[in-house]
Amino acid sequence: MLRTEDFFRQVNEAFFSGDIDFMEDIVTDDIVWHMIGSAPIHGKQAFMDAAFGIGVYTEMDFQIDTVISNGMEAAVKGTMTMPNKSGDFQTYAFCDFYRMDRQSGGKIQEMISFVIELKQ
Repeated sequence: MLRTEDFFRQVNEAFFSGDIDFMEDIVTDDIVWHMIGSAPIHGKQAFMDAAFGIGVYTEMDFQIDTVISNGMEAAVKGTMTMPNKSGDFQTYAFCDFYRMDRQSGGKIQEMISFVIELKQ
């Protein structure tokens, strides 16, 4: 199944709002998440633990600036603001790249994330 820009907006909205059920349904069992600067995360359970283990969704704000998709691959660029360890809010720029799996009906099989802290 080819995925549109709207689908990838939904993915990011689900991620940033903590919609665990939606995210669990759209990733393959063997997903690999590369967060640049960290070791890759392998498998659905490890992905879910890493993605939803931060627990600050009620205090997180995000904006999607750009979504580009060819149906089986996509890039999403935006910013997010969330509290840091001292409780101050910090803004980050992010860019996520997605690769879909044709065999699973277009579920996300690989995700590559770049996150950079923006100086205020």
